[in-house]
Amino acid sequence: MFKKSFAVVLILISSNLFLSGERLGNVSLHEGMPLPFSKGVSWEYDGGFIQVFIHDDTFTLVFLDYDKKLRVVDTIDLALVHAQSVPGQGDFSPYHLYPSPGGLYYSNPRHVYLPRKYNVKVALRKEISNIPRYRTHRFDTRYVKDSFDVKLLDQRED
Repeated sequence: MFKKSFAVVLILISSNLFLSGERLGNVSLHEGMPLPFSKGVSWEYDGGFIQVFIHDDTFTLVFLDYDKKLRVVDTIDLALVHAQSVPGQGDFSPYHLYPSPGGLYYSNPRHVYLPRKYNVKVALRKEISNIPRYRTHRFDTRYVKDSFDVKLLDQRED
């Protein structure tokens, strides 16, 4: 009897841990845990970092605290990654990254082509919620956009 109840409790605990995380392709992400890999580029932001990387041929963005552990930032409704292939003198192509269902990462299903060497810049969009009612129009939505400098993202396979 003890073995059966122990097995049931163990299954419940492990399923609860699984539910508190999210899947990013073949990788499991959990809030408060570090990323299971070290790739991409990062910028300092609001008590931590933003990290952009290419995973499963798509751009992905996560928020990290100062200990490099995943955190959820629910004030951001859209992350814009502008990418320019290197070498290249063309325009920056925008990738609109939307939050995952649990909010642990932002991504877009648009394919990222080889070679994976890009100049990237990031802009975060968050909605302003404290606009006085008399100053808004019916379809008025105002946003604040935080922008970050261009950095080189090099994820070429050697």
